[in-house]
Amino acid sequence: MAARGTCRLCGRGFVQYAGAPTVYCKRCAAKADRAVGRTVRTKCKECGKAFDAASLLLRYCSDECRIEGRRRRVREDARRHRADPEWRAMISAQRRAKAANLRAQDGRKRRWKGRRQPQPRRPPPAGRAAAPKSYVCGLCGRAFGHYGGAGRRFYCRRCVAKMDRAAARVLRVACGMCGKKFSTKNRAVRYCSTSCSYKSKRRSDIESNRRRMADPEKRAVAAAAVRAGFAARQAEKNRRRKRRRAA
Repeated sequence: MAARGTCRLCGRGFVQYAGAPTVYCKRCAAKADRAVGRTVRTKCKECGKAFDAASLLLRYCSDECRIEGRRRRVREDARRHRADPEWRAMISAQRRAKAANLRAQDGRKRRWKGRRQPQPRRPPPAGRAAAPKSYVCGLCGRAFGHYGGAGRRFYCRRCVAKMDRAAARVLRVACGMCGKKFSTKNRAVRYCSTSCSYKSKRRSDIESNRRRMADPEKRAVAAAAVRAGFAARQAEKNRRRKRRRAA
């Protein structure tokens, strides 16, 4: 007597129709197979060209559009950050701190490898007007006089000292994975080590997969995708076997 089962998707009873025990009836299995093989018509986010995709999550029609879209987003983010005077002042402070750290480690002038060494400034020609003696701070808007050093005409002494203190400030935060307290200068750092970052990513993937598998329809589609992949691998093996026999 043929074994009977209950479909996990529709709840109807059915007779087992395969060698291994099955959990979906033929109707639900065929519906999931059609969902896996179905393509949707969408538009490329970069060039606007319409193309067929297996999922709505695909946003670009080709690798070229994907790379160009990433470059465009990077340029837009950089342009938006450069428009913020406080962000630019913080970047300047971080660069000064890095240069000072390199000089302290070397104990001498920084060696320029693979690049042209900076040349001393030449005096302006006689016909050119002299540089102004006062500037306007790009952060607070106050006027100040030039006080030497590269880039010192953009920010006053008070703002430079303020940003230097902010760049050197060490934060004490808790790891988002193990809860351990650690010191960092970057507010975006959430984990104390690379292993905690990997563990958090793995936990997030497991939770996302558990939520997805809790839906019977999504679980049936995932099973159909596994069957389609197995069938494709078997077809490829058969083609390779035929080519070897023909050779």
